[in-house]
Amino acid sequence: MSIRFIQIFGVIYFLFYILLALVYYMERVSMIDSAFQLFSIVRSEDLTIQVNRYLAFFTQIFPLIGVKLNFSLETIARIYSASFPIVYGICYVFIAFVFKDRKNAILFLIYHFLIVGHSFYWPQCELVQGISWFIVYVSFLEWQLVNSKKFYYLHLLNLGFVVSLVFMHPLILFIFSFYFFILFFEKPEYRRQYIFQIGIFIVISLLKKIFFENGYDNMFNDKLIHFFNDFSQERKGLKISVIYNKFILNFKFLVCAFILTIGYLIYSKKFILSAILVVYSVSLILLIYIGYGMNMDLFYSEVQYNLIIFFMGCIFVFCLSINLNKNYHIGWLLLMFLAFNHRVTDLSHQYTGRVNYLKELIKEYHGQKVIKIANQNDFQNLRLFWSSSFETWLISTIINGKSSSIIVVDNVGKYNKDMSETDKWITIWETICYDSLNPRYFKFRDAGTYIIK
Repeated sequence: MSIRFIQIFGVIYFLFYILLALVYYMERVSMIDSAFQLFSIVRSEDLTIQVNRYLAFFTQIFPLIGVKLNFSLETIARIYSASFPIVYGICYVFIAFVFKDRKNAILFLIYHFLIVGHSFYWPQCELVQGISWFIVYVSFLEWQLVNSKKFYYLHLLNLGFVVSLVFMHPLILFIFSFYFFILFFEKPEYRRQYIFQIGIFIVISLLKKIFFENGYDNMFNDKLIHFFNDFSQERKGLKISVIYNKFILNFKFLVCAFILTIGYLIYSKKFILSAILVVYSVSLILLIYIGYGMNMDLFYSEVQYNLIIFFMGCIFVFCLSINLNKNYHIGWLLLMFLAFNHRVTDLSHQYTGRVNYLKELIKEYHGQKVIKIANQNDFQNLRLFWSSSFETWLISTIINGKSSSIIVVDNVGKYNKDMSETDKWITIWETICYDSLNPRYFKFRDAGTYIIK
């Protein structure tokens, strides 16, 4: 399959992705972390890089420009939703057009489109952003090796990439090591360079651990360090029925693709590669289970398990695709494109239903400042509700031109001291004075005190 076909096909993919992001902008931007991050950008009128995840700059700069230009909140929300596929599309342009890297371009498409459905509606995940930039980094590295580029400034760019990736998400460790393990066997002529890159990653990871600790990464590192001990304690709850209902039924395609990939590797007598794939995939699943359990919401678990698709994608592009003819490739890419479109549109009712539920709360408590004690309907429709104050602010301001002061909680206790305030907005982490907020985007008109519902 020619690089030209891959270039054109990828551009069509991402243009369609951007279109979907604009159509379903409310479902994506009002979704938990996205609503909070957009609130933070609009409130501070600045970037809000959390726990040193600097690569988030590229998606946050879009809504920030909208704030600086005094765009409406609806326009900023649409821009923020579209910023993610725009950035991924730019990454793809570097891979396919600048570096002309056919295999990594296909890997990029596999990762972003093969099983993505629920996670489309949870766009801000730093893991997805990190893996996207990782593929740009390895494509850039490959371009240097193939073309014998040895300029010092290129080494500095490589170092910058690795530093950014180390800080982006702890699970990048799995991606980084697996990818270079595969290349270690498939491209022996560059083994020294691959070992050098892994060495840099390890050194920077250790420096990060020593000098830039944060609670989120420490939680993951502790799980990794105590993996075997934690597993011995948790394995009694890991029943076949749980695995079947929570993993196999929800990720049938992933399981089938995994079995076929292992079967192909064994048939081809690539036993070391098949062992690496099994060890990495099983370790990842167990780590996710120990850290989060099997009852994760699908938008969250899909992001985690999509790493296994990345693993299989590496096997496909570096060990399998050279044996496939052009027509098979074209048909496979078209099928992947159609399947992605079907999943996103088919699942949209779930996330549109979530938005509609929030709209009903806004309508029901119009003109009131409410602390709502969560009931079964809230758990069922909202899944997580720590960001409910940001979500109701965003939706109410866009659709009504007035901002609602509603927060859904499971315990009122911590908010008692602020309930009598008349000119403040209660959120999960702080109570904010109306006067400190930009009235263009925060249109609170209520002057009463909070009531409990």
